[in-house]
Amino acid sequence: MNKGLKKNILVSVFIALAVILILIFASDFHQVVYLISNFPFSTLVLVLIISLFVLFLKFMRWHFYVKLLHLPITLRDSFLYFTASLIMSISPGKWGEIIKSYSIKLDYNIKISRTLPIVFAERITEFLALIIVWLAGIILYNKSFLMAFISLVFATLVSVIFVNKKFYRILISFFSKLPFLKKYSDSINEIVNNSSPLFNLKSYFFMIFLSIIAWIFESFGFYIILSNFIIDISVFWTTANYVTSILFGAISMLPGGIGATEGSLTFLLVSKGISISDSAASVILMRFFTLWLSVIFGFIGLMIFLKTKKLKLGELKLTGELNSELKRNKTELE
Repeated sequence: MNKGLKKNILVSVFIALAVILILIFASDFHQVVYLISNFPFSTLVLVLIISLFVLFLKFMRWHFYVKLLHLPITLRDSFLYFTASLIMSISPGKWGEIIKSYSIKLDYNIKISRTLPIVFAERITEFLALIIVWLAGIILYNKSFLMAFISLVFATLVSVIFVNKKFYRILISFFSKLPFLKKYSDSINEIVNNSSPLFNLKSYFFMIFLSIIAWIFESFGFYIILSNFIIDISVFWTTANYVTSILFGAISMLPGGIGATEGSLTFLLVSKGISISDSAASVILMRFFTLWLSVIFGFIGLMIFLKTKKLKLGELKLTGELNSELKRNKTELE
């Protein structure tokens, strides 16, 4: 993972810079620079506080899952794993956050198969919360009740899959029989068994609720930024469009949704009648506080983790480690 991690970060930064330059030069370069450089400092501090609160909510979700599985991990270490994993916010779908599982294995010798379900549960609850917030925006502002109905059915079906253990196992059993997954069937069953406590009714819906709160606050941060450019703007309209752009980014499976999120959000803002300069400036600022701030914290956290554990970046060979263990032992994903 050493070269892979460095390469992914460099590629993501390059793409992000390219997107920023495209946004700036597609509008008025000097105007965008002026808008960003003269943005009220007090407002930036407020958005920073909101972004930190959102990260705190996500840490709460992670640590709650850790305790739900009765893992003997200290609060300090749990926070360190969470912070270091933020650097993987620029991985497709944030699945690079399995670095947390590997880090726990290094420190506590706990199988990756025990902690990997947490990353899976985080992605599921976060995505469903996003769908619910998006659904609310569709109903309130786009008046598209057909899309609202389809989204509601989708969210309900996914919830049924993960809350109903019988249905969940039937689905997993089906996928385990697929040729390219069959040899990992025992490993998949072990992960499923370890996932069970994470998807009990009470904790499952509490985590979705926590994720909804996080998305609402993140969207509100964008509203605060945008309201400095446009006075006549609704917090609900802003939320609906911001969440829509995040969905585009998630569906694209690009690292951090880079390009798809910025492009779709800028398009939605311009279609509302907002100038491209105001749109570009607000999107650049928001992506810094929602994506790149996390990556910066993740980089700092990763460096602290490596220093604390006296490791080098090259020793975190996560991808290779997982693949080799799957091949060596089909009954255990370590």
